[in-house]
Amino acid sequence: MLAQNYNLGSVKTGTNNFQQMFQLNTLKGHNIDEIEYYQILINTTNSYSQPDITLITPNKAELYHFNDYVIDKYDINILVHENNTLDITETITANFNVMKHGIIRTIPLKNTIIREDGSTSKNKTQITNVNVDHEYRTSKENGDYKIQIGSSDRTVTGKQTYTIKYTYNLGK
Repeated sequence: MLAQNYNLGSVKTGTNNFQQMFQLNTLKGHNIDEIEYYQILINTTNSYSQPDITLITPNKAELYHFNDYVIDKYDINILVHENNTLDITETITANFNVMKHGIIRTIPLKNTIIREDGSTSKNKTQITNVNVDHEYRTSKENGDYKIQIGSSDRTVTGKQTYTIKYTYNLGK
């Protein structure tokens, strides 16, 4: 779970956003002991010792000018099952600056697991129950599962939203 704190576009140092989760309905019946809390610290300054937000988040005009398309929003909802399968729904909002046929979503089929004791193992995964809200094709290449979303007969520009659903099986 991630909580956000806004203070004129920056995060206050030394503060804890964990308390915000109690005020929201984000726990949805889960116990607080089930939550792992992570903190990400990004510290950039300019010559005035003020946070340089432009280094972290360029504005849309800059992104769109230099790129064919930009991912504006990427939401992932993961339902974890006890049998090591994950039901995943990804909603990707892309803004196309030039005409394109769509996007390609590449998902790894091989992973390295790092255990708490530092040991590692490699596992192969399976992807099943793929469902996309646009025309799509799938393939396997170089240990990856590729979902090519869009039509070879039609191009798109501007804002496009793609929803991808699939089951990701981690194995034993």
